[in-house]
Amino acid sequence: MAFEKEGDLDRVITAYQKQIEITPDTADAGYAWIDMGIAFWKQGQLQQATDTWKQAENIHAAILEEEPDDLTMLANDDELALVQGNLSRLQTRIEAVRPHISPDDQLFVLLPFFA
Repeated sequence: MAFEKEGDLDRVITAYQKQIEITPDTADAGYAWIDMGIAFWKQGQLQQATDTWKQAENIHAAILEEEPDDLTMLANDDELALVQGNLSRLQTRIEAVRPHISPDDQLFVLLPFFA
C-alpha cells in the first residue's frame, strides 16, 4: 500500500478499516485485518495488533468451517498463526494443506519454512 511506503501508518489503518466496512466477513476483510494488525504492531500498539489479528482469525475460522479445503485461506491462516505464535494452529493448517498440493503449486515452496 502506498501509504505504508510513505510511512503513514495511520492512513494505512484507516484504509484497511474502510475495506473492512465495505467487505465484512470476507477473505478480503481477513487480509485487511491481518495487515492492519501489522500496522498497529509497527506503531508499537501490541494489544491493538493482537485484537486485530483475533478478528482475522475469526473470519478465517468461519470461512474454513464452510470450505475446509480453501488453500488460500489455509495458507493465510498459517501466516497469521505464525505471527500470533500459535504453533499448534500453524501445524494443524500445514497438515490440512499438505495433501492438496504438489511440487508444482506455489504454496509447496513455502511449506518447509513453516514446518
